[in-house]
Amino acid sequence: MQATLRLESRSTWRFLLLTSGLLSLGHVVKMALVYFGHDSGILTLLDLNEERSIGTFYSVVELVSCAATLFVLGFAAHRREARWRGDAIWWLGLCVVFVYLGADEGLSLHEVLMYHLQKKLHASGVLYYAWVIPYAGLALAVVLLYSRFLLRLPRGIAIRFVIAGAVYVGGALGLEMFAGYLVKTRGYSETSFPLEVEYLVEETMEMLGAAYFLTAMLRYIELGGQPLQLTLTLPDSTQPRR
Repeated sequence: MQATLRLESRSTWRFLLLTSGLLSLGHVVKMALVYFGHDSGILTLLDLNEERSIGTFYSVVELVSCAATLFVLGFAAHRREARWRGDAIWWLGLCVVFVYLGADEGLSLHEVLMYHLQKKLHASGVLYYAWVIPYAGLALAVVLLYSRFLLRLPRGIAIRFVIAGAVYVGGALGLEMFAGYLVKTRGYSETSFPLEVEYLVEETMEMLGAAYFLTAMLRYIELGGQPLQLTLTLPDSTQPRR
């Protein structure tokens, strides 16, 4: 017996948009409950800025899903006619980037890097969260390396990729730098209301950026005539065992 799941871009986008909205709403509920004195350890699950939360798990799943889809695109490009095979390395390169981003999101690898950079660079102001320095360099390198590849894609898909990247990087790097400014220059506590709002907007932008990139890839696959389909073969329980 086979079960087939069709991943259509529009329905996937609606699902991811709804899920991101609910998780963002959960963070708002957590903020309200803490404000009115109903702090509890279980609220950590609703905190988008906490490692052990539903939002972090969801973000990891999003990023790993992007990596899996990029792998599919790379594999498909390799199997097509010779003039497309060179694209496989570009898709697989992005796959590696998203695998790392997923691991970083789940394991907070950037926090370890930040600790060492802060001590060495004595970072402050917008660079207080010093991990943004090497990650900004990585983002710039990806933009420069992939600019020509991006121009080879259908215009609509390329525009979607750019929008997704701008939203994700704007949240992950841009707002993290703004948080550093609020903490080190303006003197706000990391648990203050302005920082809680900043966490909310930052994490929401990251979720939406990754979701839009995933659905843009699904739309690109649909241009070939069919949506991405996952087929799972299950053992038939009606057949006698040998």
